[in-house]
Amino acid sequence: TNKPLSNVIVRIFDAGYDKLVNTVTTDKKGRYAILVGPSTYYISFEKEGYKATKSDILDFSSRKTHGMGGMISESVKMETK
Repeated sequence: TNKPLSNVIVRIFDAGYDKLVNTVTTDKKGRYAILVGPSTYYISFEKEGYKATKSDILDFSSRKTHGMGGMISESVKMETK
C-alpha cells in the first residue's frame, strides 16, 4: 500500500562481526533512528504478515564519517506474505 508501517522490528547489525548492535521499533508514522559509531552495518526489518527484509551494507566507517559514525534511518518497502 506504500503506507508507513508502525511497530516494525528494526535490528541493526555490525556487518564486520555480524553482531546485533541495537533493536528498535518504528513509531506510528513508520519512523525510527539509531545513532551508530564508525563501522559498517546492515539492518533487518520484521513485522507479522510481511516478508522479512534486509538492507544492503551501510558504510559509516571512519573513512566516510571522519570517525564520527552517524544516524541510521533507512526507508524500505516491505511486501506482504
